[in-house]
Amino acid sequence: MSCPLCLSADAQKSGPRGEVYNVICLVCGEYSITSEAAVDIPEGPRFAALRPALSAATRRASDAAQLIQIDRTNWRKYAESFAFLSPETKAKYFLDILRRRTRFFGEAVEFDTDSDWPLIAAQNPEECRELLNHIERTSRAAPTHDESWWKLTVEGWKETEPAAGAACGLGFVAMAFDADMEDPYEYGIRAAIETDCGLTAIRVDKQHFKEEITDRMIADIRRSEFLVADFTHQKNGVYFEAGFAMALGRLVIWCCRESDKDKLHFDTRQYPHIIWKDPADLREKLRNRLRALVPGARLGCADPTTPPPEGVSPLVSSTVACGLPGTPASPNRNPSPANPDRPDRDRGLG
Repeated sequence: MSCPLCLSADAQKSGPRGEVYNVICLVCGEYSITSEAAVDIPEGPRFAALRPALSAATRRASDAAQLIQIDRTNWRKYAESFAFLSPETKAKYFLDILRRRTRFFGEAVEFDTDSDWPLIAAQNPEECRELLNHIERTSRAAPTHDESWWKLTVEGWKETEPAAGAACGLGFVAMAFDADMEDPYEYGIRAAIETDCGLTAIRVDKQHFKEEITDRMIADIRRSEFLVADFTHQKNGVYFEAGFAMALGRLVIWCCRESDKDKLHFDTRQYPHIIWKDPADLREKLRNRLRALVPGARLGCADPTTPPPEGVSPLVSSTVACGLPGTPASPNRNPSPANPDRPDRDRGLG
C-alpha cells in the first residue's frame, strides 16, 4: 500500500481496527490513522509544507517509541508543530540525533537521507542533503565511509552538550502528589529513570531543604537536563513546571494515565504523551522514551517483569542484576532521600 502521508509505495498496513488502522513506513515510521483522515488530508501547493511536516511528527514520535494516531481533528496541529522551521533548527535536530546515537566521541553512526529526512523536519531528501552539507561546512559533523555515515566533530559535540546550567543525567519529575500516584512514581517513573537508564530522578517533595518550596522547584528545574511531566489529575503546577522547562530549552517528556487522557488541555494535547495503564506499563514506555531521547541513558538492564528475590525491593533487585551497586541510582547519581514529613502545602504544586 501507499503511505497516506509521504505516499511511499513501500508502506505496510495492519488492521483496520474499525475505522483506525496502523501504518509502518520506512520514511514516516509507525503510526495509526483513521480512514477519514487518510483520504481527507489535502494536497496541492497550499498544503505542500504540511504533509512532510506531518511525516516529521509521526517519524520522530515513532523513533521515540510513541505511536500517535492521526485523525481529522488533530492532523493539522501535529503538522504545524514541524512546519516552517528554520534551517538552523533542522540542523540542530540532526546534531541531536547524532549525539543520541553516538556511544563515544569519534564513532560514526548511520543516517540515510533518503528515508531519515523526516527526523530533522526536512521537506524532502534534497533539503536534507543541503542541510547536511551546511552542517559539514560549519564543521559540526562530517561524513565517513559514504554520505550515510556521520560523526560529530568537537564543535558538534560541544553544541549538543546539556543546556547551560544543566547537570547531565538529572531529571526533574513534575506530577500530582496524591496517594494513588506513589506507586506510579516509585515503580514506574523512578524505576525507569534510575534503575533502567542509570539517570537520576528528583521530586521536590522527596527532598529536605530550608528554602521556600517554589524557589527550590525553580532551582531544581534549572539544573535538570530533562523533565518528566505526568498530567494525571490535571494539576496546574505540572503545566507550569513543564512550560518553565520548555522555556529553558530542557527536554520535556509528557505522560498521562489513560483514564485522564481526555482531560488534557488543548494547548498541550498535541505533544506525544506516554499514555499508561499501570506502573509497569509506565516504566516500560518511559524507559524506551528516555533511551531514545536522553544521551547517556543506559541500555540492557534487567527484565522489569522478573520478580525480585524475597525481601529485596524491585528497584534494588533490578540494579543488582545490572551489575551495579545495590542502590537504585548509578554511582555518583544518588537520589535525594524521601521526606515522609513533607508539609501539606507541598501537595499543592503537583
